Amino acid sequence: MNVIKGVYARRPGLFQSVVGYGVFASGDVMAQRLADPDLEWDHRRSLSIGLLGVVQNGFLLRVWYRTLDKFVTPKTDLKSVLKKIACDEAVFAPQLACSYLATSAYIQSPGDWEAVGENVKGKAFTTWQNDLKLWPMANLIGFSLVPRSIRPLYASSVQLVWQCYLSTAGFATPSDGGKATTACESPGDDL
Repeated sequence: MNVIKGVYARRPGLFQSVVGYGVFASGDVMAQRLADPDLEWDHRRSLSIGLLGVVQNGFLLRVWYRTLDKFVTPKTDLKSVLKKIACDEAVFAPQLACSYLATSAYIQSPGDWEAVGENVKGKAFTTWQNDLKLWPMANLIGFSLVPRSIRPLYASSVQLVWQCYLSTAGFATPSDGGKATTACESPGDDL
């Protein structure tokens, strides 16, 4: 454990990039396996989603948390935490949902920008609504109890569950009614 702490202390950006890759790719693998264990694993898809994790968790998440602390408040009292959660849901959550949905559509149909736009347009609002069921509570804990230095790692642990959902939603096709069902998402539930 001390080795991990040492690497994180010396190279937090690199460490968080590796974690981001692992979380995004693992969530996608889980979604694929849970959706249909008999289908061959689409490793190209998981690789691509993992690279998105490098950008989202390795770079943007760290910058975002610093921005919240600098421009909203570094405090951990309830009022301050609620301000951060509101900003996160208004800015970061829609960005992540749209970038993920765009990436998943592009992986399915490279170069088909109409399909990319349709995937984002058709699923972004529902994805954001489902985000509201998980992330405000997770961020309430993260912003109030988790030390600032390891907040991105805490968020990455929650992100693994969210990634499973995002892969389910992002790669759902019109043939399944635009909704794939996995263990990450029960039939009839939005999440």
